[in-house]
Amino acid sequence: MWSNDGNAYHIFRLKWSDQSWEDTGVELDDRSDTKADALWDASSGKLYVVSHIWTQTGNSASAGDRGELFRYSYSGGVYSLDSGFPVEVNQATTEALVIAKDSTGTLWVTYVENSKVMINYTSGGDDTNWGTPIQLPVGSDSDVDSDDLSSIVSYDGHIGVMWSSQKSGAKMYFAVHKDGDGNTSNDWTSVSAYTPSGDDHISLRSLQSDSAGKVFAAVKTSFSSSSNPPKPFMVVLACTAGDCSTANNWSAHTAYMTDEGNPTRPILLLDTSNREVYMFVRVQYDGSSGAIYYKKSSLDNISFESGLGTPFIKFADMTKTNDPTSTKQTVNSSTELVVLASDRSKRYYLHNCIS
Repeated sequence: MWSNDGNAYHIFRLKWSDQSWEDTGVELDDRSDTKADALWDASSGKLYVVSHIWTQTGNSASAGDRGELFRYSYSGGVYSLDSGFPVEVNQATTEALVIAKDSTGTLWVTYVENSKVMINYTSGGDDTNWGTPIQLPVGSDSDVDSDDLSSIVSYDGHIGVMWSSQKSGAKMYFAVHKDGDGNTSNDWTSVSAYTPSGDDHISLRSLQSDSAGKVFAAVKTSFSSSSNPPKPFMVVLACTAGDCSTANNWSAHTAYMTDEGNPTRPILLLDTSNREVYMFVRVQYDGSSGAIYYKKSSLDNISFESGLGTPFIKFADMTKTNDPTSTKQTVNSSTELVVLASDRSKRYYLHNCIS
């Protein structure tokens, strides 16, 4: 979160006992208007954060303005920036920049630059050794609109990249790569996981070796809130079979229709203890005022009730509440569940939790 005192983004810690956020004093990025994606690797005790200067359309950028990786070690309640970091991971300013780590220890990022879905990755087990970014090698499927974006996930010995395509066909694509393979067109397989869905809202999660499925995504479709009759607007996509590389591996489950509060900014959380899937969104509960609501469903039989859902972060004087965010990891009875949001008008961070 942004630290006024430090005039930079810092790592904050939630104190569960009184639900207050404590500034650790550890600086992340002092560049203005940056966004970040975080990945915690429990096996190595490392916190990875990729930070990028935000722009609506991804463009080539000079050194100093590109996406950067920060790696922190955690010990004794203290985060410390590792030697050699930050390092640049791409050559662009972007709308989104997302990180994942595969089963071989290779780090990956994806983003959209100059209307192309791009990837980059490390070599030799060295988190500082990044190659030259390449376009996702799946042919014309990775040629997209300037407003599209991509996300990435590690699952079951594979890396998966999901991206929106508003350029043609309004599709949501998913590309699969087996860990350890090369990075030519022969090493990637792409599939249309859902259509019509071309909007650039994606929240991508995975389960490891679970009967409910392997990869789950909350996506926003390309339908309009004024659609008549109402159409699916927020959808959960689930890969429940195979390696997620064919259309019949995927199923779609509507969470919100176009006439249910004009929802946006979906995020997905998977609760492995209670076998539940949560979708959090910003809704306009009175037609204009924003708040964070959620719906949940059984993970093993996904089905959502109609309506706005349950209010989660809602304040009468914070009517611009938006942009919910949470962990990439699954949650359970020992981790609890926390969602953070913000009100840009009032310049407040807001959060709520489920214990």
